[in-house]
Amino acid sequence: MNFPILCLKEKDNMVYYFESVKSLEYTSDELFKAGVFKGVKYIDAIGMKYHILETQKIGYVGLWGWNPLLKGRQIKVRHKFSESEKVNIDNLKDELITKVKKHRQYWSESWDINELVMKIYEANSFIEVIKLFK
Repeated sequence: MNFPILCLKEKDNMVYYFESVKSLEYTSDELFKAGVFKGVKYIDAIGMKYHILETQKIGYVGLWGWNPLLKGRQIKVRHKFSESEKVNIDNLKDELITKVKKHRQYWSESWDINELVMKIYEANSFIEVIKLFK
């Protein structure tokens, strides 16, 4: 997997950005137990798509998972991914624009929505599209 990557869920209009393997492997115990990794797909910097098949808890991060700056206990996880497949960049752009428009209020905090949509359309590579959501 080539970083940075985007994380997308079918029934979730958020677009999640991960800069490194470390950011992908750390989560909260609460999110892990809630099963948030089901139905997740990742798109990497070269346009390959991966689905999570299984997620395992490896252990706690830091001092038994407690961090005064983060909510809940933090854990390290390991994901088992499906084989990768190439994504059509135009289909990805359409999916992202749909998610941005459905979650307009969130994205309008940091972007003019029309400007973001234009930037997505104008992007010439997967990495350009992905970095818009940093």
